[in-house]
Amino acid sequence: MNQTQVPAPVTITPRQPRSVWLWLRLCLLTVLLLLASTLALVGSQAGLQLLWLLQPQLLPALQIKQLQGDIWQGITLRDLSYQQPALDVKVSELQIRLDIACLLRQQLCLPLLQLQGLNVVQSNDNAES
Repeated sequence: MNQTQVPAPVTITPRQPRSVWLWLRLCLLTVLLLLASTLALVGSQAGLQLLWLLQPQLLPALQIKQLQGDIWQGITLRDLSYQQPALDVKVSELQIRLDIACLLRQQLCLPLLQLQGLNVVQSNDNAES
């Protein structure tokens, strides 16, 4: 009359490797989406214009009046100015073209880097009283 019930044995199955592959695929997809969105952002003229609009908030000392082009065919910046308390740099026009293939080799290749109207003024704030 006094019967004790023995619980059924619990079997623990190890995680299936399928879930690991699923996570690896999701991580790879996320990295590819981030890379594609970054290339779309800086690779298109519209994306570059968006970065140009965000630039004053990211680097307020740099001012760019006009921006043309894209990263694939070259970028032209006009009327640049960079001002710090002891440094004032002005450039009438800057043309840059990147070689994207070099980035895959972890190098930065600039087949075109042209400056026009460079003016650098450095003030010496070491005035003695």
